[in-house]
Amino acid sequence: MRAKTIEWISTYSICKPSRYEVLEKDLVGDRQRIAFHIKTRSRQCRYEVFELQQVSRYGWAADGYPSLEAFQKRRLPDWHNAPMPERFVLECPMVRLN
Repeated sequence: MRAKTIEWISTYSICKPSRYEVLEKDLVGDRQRIAFHIKTRSRQCRYEVFELQQVSRYGWAADGYPSLEAFQKRRLPDWHNAPMPERFVLECPMVRLN
Protein backbone atom coordinates (compact mmCIF):
# COMPACT_ATOMS: atom_id res chain seq x y z
CA MET A 1 0.00 0.00 0.00
CA ARG A 2 1.22 3.45 -0.89
CA ALA A 3 -0.28 6.91 -0.53
CA LYS A 4 -2.18 6.71 -3.85
CA THR A 5 -1.98 3.08 -4.98
CA ILE A 6 -2.30 -0.43 -3.62
CA GLU A 7 -1.21 -3.79 -5.04
CA TRP A 8 -1.58 -7.46 -4.09
CA ILE A 9 0.66 -10.21 -5.42
CA SER A 10 0.03 -13.84 -4.52
CA THR A 11 0.16 -17.22 -6.24
CA TYR A 12 -3.41 -17.01 -7.51
CA SER A 13 -4.05 -13.31 -7.88
CA ILE A 14 -1.91 -10.47 -9.21
CA CYS A 15 -3.40 -7.06 -8.60
CA LYS A 16 -1.15 -4.48 -10.19
CA PRO A 17 -0.88 -1.02 -8.62
CA SER A 18 -4.24 0.72 -8.70
CA ARG A 19 -5.83 3.75 -7.12
CA TYR A 20 -8.10 2.89 -4.20
CA GLU A 21 -10.59 4.30 -1.76
CA VAL A 22 -10.79 3.47 1.93
CA LEU A 23 -14.18 1.90 2.69
CA GLU A 24 -13.79 1.43 6.44
CA LYS A 25 -11.06 1.97 8.98
CA ASP A 26 -10.47 1.65 12.68
CA LEU A 27 -6.86 2.36 13.57
CA VAL A 28 -7.35 2.80 17.32
CA GLY A 29 -6.31 0.17 19.83
CA ASP A 30 -4.89 -3.31 19.46
CA ARG A 31 -7.31 -4.56 16.77
CA GLN A 32 -6.68 -2.20 13.89
CA ARG A 33 -8.71 -2.74 10.72
CA ILE A 34 -8.89 -1.15 7.29
CA ALA A 35 -10.74 -2.03 4.07
CA PHE A 36 -9.75 -0.84 0.58
CA HIS A 37 -11.78 -0.77 -2.63
CA ILE A 38 -9.63 -1.06 -5.76
CA LYS A 39 -10.75 1.39 -8.44
CA THR A 40 -9.36 -0.50 -11.48
CA ARG A 41 -8.56 -4.22 -11.37
CA SER A 42 -5.85 -5.66 -13.56
CA ARG A 43 -6.75 -8.71 -15.68
CA GLN A 44 -5.30 -11.27 -13.21
CA CYS A 45 -6.73 -9.61 -10.10
CA ARG A 46 -9.47 -11.70 -8.47
CA TYR A 47 -10.39 -9.23 -5.73
CA GLU A 48 -12.05 -5.84 -5.75
CA VAL A 49 -11.93 -5.24 -1.97
CA PHE A 50 -9.15 -6.02 0.52
CA GLU A 51 -9.62 -5.99 4.28
CA LEU A 52 -6.72 -6.11 6.73
CA GLN A 53 -7.38 -6.76 10.39
CA GLN A 54 -4.94 -7.12 13.28
CA VAL A 55 -5.79 -10.29 15.22
CA SER A 56 -2.88 -10.36 17.69
CA ARG A 57 0.30 -8.44 18.43
CA TYR A 58 2.05 -9.83 15.33
CA GLY A 59 -0.82 -11.54 13.51
CA TRP A 60 -2.97 -10.09 10.77
CA ALA A 61 -5.85 -11.42 8.68
CA ALA A 62 -5.96 -10.35 5.04
CA ASP A 63 -9.27 -10.99 3.31
CA GLY A 64 -10.00 -10.49 -0.39
CA TYR A 65 -13.56 -10.03 -1.69
CA PRO A 66 -14.42 -10.56 -5.38
CA SER A 67 -16.79 -7.58 -5.42
CA LEU A 68 -17.96 -4.60 -3.44
CA GLU A 69 -21.28 -6.41 -2.98
CA ALA A 70 -19.51 -9.44 -1.44
CA PHE A 71 -17.76 -7.15 1.05
CA GLN A 72 -20.95 -5.29 1.96
CA LYS A 73 -22.90 -8.54 2.50
CA ARG A 74 -20.09 -10.48 4.23
CA ARG A 75 -21.96 -10.76 7.53
CA LEU A 76 -25.27 -12.02 6.13
CA PRO A 77 -25.77 -15.68 7.14
CA ASP A 78 -26.99 -16.82 3.70
CA TRP A 79 -24.13 -15.04 1.95
CA HIS A 80 -21.09 -16.13 3.94
CA ASN A 81 -19.58 -19.46 2.79
CA ALA A 82 -22.14 -19.86 0.00
CA PRO A 83 -20.82 -22.21 -2.74
CA MET A 84 -20.93 -19.62 -5.51
CA PRO A 85 -17.76 -18.10 -7.03
CA GLU A 86 -19.03 -14.52 -6.72
CA ARG A 87 -19.18 -15.05 -2.94
CA PHE A 88 -15.79 -16.72 -2.38
CA VAL A 89 -13.57 -14.84 0.05
CA LEU A 90 -9.81 -15.21 0.30
CA GLU A 91 -8.82 -15.57 3.95
CA CYS A 92 -5.07 -15.27 4.41
CA PRO A 93 -3.42 -15.22 7.85
CA MET A 94 -0.23 -13.18 7.96
CA VAL A 95 2.50 -12.77 10.58
CA ARG A 96 4.63 -9.69 10.96
CA LEU A 97 8.29 -10.58 11.43
CA ASN A 98 10.66 -8.22 13.19
